[in-house]
Amino acid sequence: MASKVTWWQIGAILLMNAAVVVAEFPASGFNIRPETPAPDFLSSPLNVTFRRGELAVLRCSVYNLGTKTVVWRRHEHSFPLTSGTLTVVADDRIQIGHVDFKNQWDLMIKNVQPEDEGMYECQVASTNRNIRRLVSLTRCIIIIIIIIIIIIIIIIIIIIIIIITIIIIIIIIIIIIIIIIISSSSSSSSSSSSIIISIIIIIITYINVVMYSYSKAEAMEITISGEQYVERGEPVTLHCNVTGQHYTPDEIDWFRNGEKVTSEKHKGVKLLKQLSMAHKTFTSILSIDKATMEDSGVYVCRSSNMHIANTKVHVLSGKDTAETSNKKRGTYHDGSMIDIGNTTRGFTN
Repeated sequence: MASKVTWWQIGAILLMNAAVVVAEFPASGFNIRPETPAPDFLSSPLNVTFRRGELAVLRCSVYNLGTKTVVWRRHEHSFPLTSGTLTVVADDRIQIGHVDFKNQWDLMIKNVQPEDEGMYECQVASTNRNIRRLVSLTRCIIIIIIIIIIIIIIIIIIIIIIIITIIIIIIIIIIIIIIIIISSSSSSSSSSSSIIISIIIIIITYINVVMYSYSKAEAMEITISGEQYVERGEPVTLHCNVTGQHYTPDEIDWFRNGEKVTSEKHKGVKLLKQLSMAHKTFTSILSIDKATMEDSGVYVCRSSNMHIANTKVHVLSGKDTAETSNKKRGTYHDGSMIDIGNTTRGFTN
């Protein structure tokens, strides 16, 4: 006789089935918890240039790193340079730039050298190295470009020199041919010699004219003026003017008896400079407030282009005044007096 199934037995069976279903959820792969996002790289430069001795910084920012570790290595090598914030290799130039709770894991190479050039790999530590980013470290090409430009300029200069040399050789050959033709058609050897000498003289004269024209274009006029005889205690003023055709000198220096005169070294001495770009003139004025006997001597003004002019200054004491009262004040140049209004002129090329 079949037994009756009670309601409490049916409830127990349902509870057991529900327990089996719940127990089988993990085995079936069903996961009710949300998955953790995989690490990913943020945007950063993939090419870094450097110059020798600088600090090279290779950027690497990782998002959702979690508990994983960032590793830097040379792309062609398997062993790491850094792991986390730890430097693995024995190179104190290498370190990691990282701030806690930040995404940046930058590889920093101090005093970078040419042998550091190459491809580097920023990798999230894993067995298959599939989460990684490559960063290229290359030398700055500006230096290479400058070197190439210098080489090109040198080559151009050499080519120009070769061309000029060839032209000169051709001219010499033409002159020799002309001389030979003239010599062969001449009736006497004496006339041939005179023709050759005449041609040589013409060539030398032409060269001299060209050289003179060039030197004349670069000539400068330098003049020095001022009183030669002054009483002790009176002021002394000397003017030095340098005038060029194309440019003015950079500086004018003063010397007294071979010693350079400066405002700092010589008390009571003032140096005033005036520059006129329109007239290509540089003027330097040397002034002494109260002349002493030590201020006597030969004064020389010299431009930065090594053009010079000089004059002699006599400081007179009371007893010397009567002896020089009848002398005409003038300026001496090369030992002779030139009556040109107390001005000594010197022209140098």
